[in-house]
Amino acid sequence: APPLSAVRSSPVVRIAEESIKSPRQGGQERHAARIFVTTWNMHGNDPPADLHPWLPSDANRFDIYAIGTQEAERSIEMSILISSKARWESRLRATLGEDFEAVASHTLAAIHLIIFARKPLLGQVSSVRSASVATGILNTIGNKGGVGISMQLGNTSLLFVNSHLSAHQHAVAERNA
Repeated sequence: APPLSAVRSSPVVRIAEESIKSPRQGGQERHAARIFVTTWNMHGNDPPADLHPWLPSDANRFDIYAIGTQEAERSIEMSILISSKARWESRLRATLGEDFEAVASHTLAAIHLIIFARKPLLGQVSSVRSASVATGILNTIGNKGGVGISMQLGNTSLLFVNSHLSAHQHAVAERNA
């Protein structure tokens, strides 16, 4: 896996501040929710012991974490046979701490997406759904494809997508097919 310093400074790390509408008697109340969105191709390698340089978990800094990975825990080939990401999810839970709970996770072979929310927000989370699309061999094998998780936070719809598509410039047509 690339060093965390390279991953942290990568353009795939996005932080968004979203105005969340939540129902309130007599009208709408708006809250700002800070969302940390990231993706990391781990190339089948184990993560480093300390994930904090990549995954900031400072108190009250973020309310939601959307964490996408490709090839976490094992290679694509092994992930087709054993897709579980239980060890990885356990590491993420330990890094974020007890203030966060997993809302949903979805795995397609080596492609994984998990959403964590701060516990006080869980009462506003609803309509959680997930799905995946395999685009690998014969569009049936999950060595390539994507996973998505949607949810409502108050009255605001959120959708998070993680994909692992064919690499390199020569595969542009394949990615866009």
